[in-house]
Amino acid sequence: MVLRLDQDGRPYNEGEQVVIGGNERYVSVCRKHYKEALIKGSLQEMQGS
Repeated sequence: MVLRLDQDGRPYNEGEQVVIGGNERYVSVCRKHYKEALIKGSLQEMQGS
């Protein structure tokens, strides 16, 4: 699964379905971490912070 990140690095799933030229805004994750990131609004635990 792929998370899209906003300018502050927080995951979100609203707005345009695809952002052209925004490769740095996408992160591949497993289903477990995808759901956790959307619920918590952060990727901190995955990034080791």
